[in-house]
Amino acid sequence: MALIGFFSIRYLELFSIELHHGGEISYDIYVEGKVTYVDYCDKDLMSLPVIDDMVEALGYSERFMNYYYKIPNMDLSNGLKPIQNDFNVQSMCNFVPKDKVYEFLDN
Repeated sequence: MALIGFFSIRYLELFSIELHHGGEISYDIYVEGKVTYVDYCDKDLMSLPVIDDMVEALGYSERFMNYYYKIPNMDLSNGLKPIQNDFNVQSMCNFVPKDKVYEFLDN
């Protein structure tokens, strides 16, 4: 008797988030903040609670922060989009196949 196993391997779309925090948006630049990279983010598992956990891991306990993502190759005045729900998170993730590092800002 032979035991044959079949494994389904899902291609993970992992990416990194370039997280700007502790500063503020002034005109078209983010000033006086820090930058932290969050690696191995899974596009299929990304959600607003996951982002909340990332921010909390950085020491921020405020749950009502404003989150934004920046569309690649656009400036802040035109490319900054709010993240208020999981639909917005998935909209951000639509850019993942093209750009594996993502700029993300809290304010």
